[in-house]
Order: sequence, then C-alpha cells, then structure tokens
Amino acid sequence: MQLQRKILILNASPRIGGNIDIILKKIIQALGNKAQVKTIYLNDLNFRPCQACNGCDKDAICVLDDDLRAVYKQIIEADVIILGSPIFFGSLSAQAKMLIDRMQPFWVAKARLKRKSLKDKKGFLILVAGSGNKTFFENALAITKNFFKVINAKYCGQLFFEHIDKKGEILDFPGLEPEAEKIARATLEP
Repeated sequence: MQLQRKILILNASPRIGGNIDIILKKIIQALGNKAQVKTIYLNDLNFRPCQACNGCDKDAICVLDDDLRAVYKQIIEADVIILGSPIFFGSLSAQAKMLIDRMQPFWVAKARLKRKSLKDKKGFLILVAGSGNKTFFENALAITKNFFKVINAKYCGQLFFEHIDKKGEILDFPGLEPEAEKIARATLEP
C-alpha cells in the first residue's frame, strides 16, 4: 500500500473566504482523497518575526517559543508545500514574509551545520494581485524561491492572477477550476 502524499498549504492571506482562500480550496477539492492535506492559516497563528538574535546558530532551533514550532514540524513532514499569498505593496503579504524570515533555523542546519535534515519536496506558489504589474509577481517569486530552496522544495509551478482585487472576484476568472486541477495533478506527480 502506497502512503498518501502529505501536502501542506500555507495560506498567507488575512482574508478568510478571499481570493487566495477560494483558489486553495479549489486545489484541495481537485485533490479529492488522493492526498493528506493540511491547511495552515498564517494569520491565525501567534508568532513573532525573526529577532536576528542568532539563537539558532548553535543547534538550528529557533529560540522563540510560539506557534511556528508546530509549523516547522509540518514543513519537515510535508512532501509538497503550496504557498498562497495576495500581493501587498509589490510582494508577498506580511504573514508570508514573517514565516519565511523565520526559516533561519533551516538555513543554519543546511548551510552552517551541513545537515541534510529535510527530505526533498515540491513547492508551488499561488498569487493574486489587484494590479497587472508583473514585477510584483517577480518580487514575490524571488523570495519564495529562496524559501523553497532553504526547505528543500523544488519549485514546480505557479498560478498568478492579476487584476483580481475584490473579495470573491476570482470566481469570475474563466478557467479557474482547470488551473486548480492542473496544480493538484502536479502535486501528485512523482
């Protein structure tokens, strides 16, 4: 019996029922029962930004004792990471950036302590922007690729939606469900 793939969805939107939430739920719906899916709403977590204290330098463990401790464990166990974020001020949301900045312990383990502590995984990025400025997507993508590299996730795909601003407006996007299905299929491929 083959074990189901573990997919971790990191919803970095502060808006429940918003466009990112809708897209991620369409992906989950397309997956059906073919994977174990865990969604984390970053805005619901109680965590602080990185304090640049170098507390993780010795053992690659963050000294901040907050809700990210459980998220670290989920990231380690995941086979696939899907990060969904609205574009705010030209890049990822603050929730996404705070999470990514707190990946320092993973970087320390990999770069300084030379540990191969994370299994290989896949990474996908879902973005929604109210504008059509392509550099905003490029900014968010560059940061996300760094995040994925640190957690051993190979960047495997994306959905970028522009000119989507009002809550629920993504539902008017033609082809939303086929796009979500494409990402779902890609998460299940070896």
